[in-house]
Amino acid sequence: MILFLASSVILFTLIIATIFLPLLIDEEEILEMREGKLTFNEAKRRLLLTSVRKINTVMTEENQTVAFELIDEYKMMFNQIDVELNAEKLASKERKNQIKKLRLIGLRAEQDYIEKTQKEQNLDPDIYSACQAAFKEREKNINNPNRLK
Repeated sequence: MILFLASSVILFTLIIATIFLPLLIDEEEILEMREGKLTFNEAKRRLLLTSVRKINTVMTEENQTVAFELIDEYKMMFNQIDVELNAEKLASKERKNQIKKLRLIGLRAEQDYIEKTQKEQNLDPDIYSACQAAFKEREKNINNPNRLK
């Protein structure tokens, strides 16, 4: 019976926290979220931190056990968010590298095709030199996408 009561209190607290915690967030933080400055995981992380702070401020001796259990659950959620954020950062770097490699492969294939066409059909020299210049520029852009043009 006591275990059922304790789990009911924890579940009730989680539901109440889910409903009322967005109301506890500062308006500045809400504006940042609405403006798209925060990712979902970053916003969730802030929400958990705010929740833990609020729980610490309202904790009494009577609700201390439940409060610590809730904080422990939030810590686990917080750790999971950190893992997801790190995975997102790593995945985005790996994905950018894969895209860069694929673009270079595509560019090489285009260059090979122009070279083959030049040898077999003797392209106009102006067209050939324009293609070569475009290939060099595209390769620079692929290798350094943030440079000014």
